[in-house]
Amino acid sequence: ISAPETTAEETTAEETTSEETTATVEDVYDGSRGLEYWVIGTGYRVRLVSIGSCTDTDVVVASTYNGAPVTEISAGAFTRGEKIESITLSDSITTIPAGAFAGCTNLKKLVIGVGVSNFNPSVLKDCPSLESIEVSPENANYSAVNGCIINKHTKTLVYATESAQIPSDGSVETIAAGAIANHKNITSL
Repeated sequence: ISAPETTAEETTAEETTSEETTATVEDVYDGSRGLEYWVIGTGYRVRLVSIGSCTDTDVVVASTYNGAPVTEISAGAFTRGEKIESITLSDSITTIPAGAFAGCTNLKKLVIGVGVSNFNPSVLKDCPSLESIEVSPENANYSAVNGCIINKHTKTLVYATESAQIPSDGSVETIAAGAIANHKNITSL
């Protein structure tokens, strides 16, 4: 663990005075190196807080950190991510807040795992290059069809890429506020 470097004693003291500690993963794990995570509370869950020193253009968010599941992404976590072209979220991620991908102007592909149950429509508003969205077919809440993210339960279009084709098969009955806000070329629905 590095950046910031702490000894075991410092970490223990910090954990007793704060519910969140910051660390950067440098040991073997299943995500991109250099991403910064917070261990929340007593370590039962983890939040991705920043791209940190990660220089990957294809970023993979880890499924675990020190044995605890990475379940959250902070708003603004990918600020300064203008070089990122793809982001793959592990199956353990459950929530993607507004602004999580702010600054990812070159993001072309987003892969969402099984666990996402809360997806804010404005998550991708600052991603004008987004072309491809994939959602795990095992995700109980969302699906991706023709560049669209659809809430399966409410049949709501949550987000559509610039080149999306909104399905006409009945899977979309409502369009969420912000789902198509940045689309300049829409002439009809």
